[in-house]
Amino acid sequence: MTRKPLLSQWATPELRGGPMTHQQAFLLVSGIIFGLVALLHALRLAFRWEVRLRSQEIPMWFSGVGFVAAAGLCFWAFWLFL
Repeated sequence: MTRKPLLSQWATPELRGGPMTHQQAFLLVSGIIFGLVALLHALRLAFRWEVRLRSQEIPMWFSGVGFVAAAGLCFWAFWLFL
């Protein structure tokens, strides 16, 4: 299976092969949201931000797991989108 060049997929609907479907819109939006969540987890790990929920500190390993999960879902959504 051959794919179109990446730039043509982001171009106008005529060059991309038609208007964006609801599924493509969903995958794009969910990929962006999961990417932002992964970015926030990575920033928490990099800057050692403390997160407290009612006086309980959330451990750093939670952000490690959250980063891997969110980054994986982001990659998967964009892979399906393209």
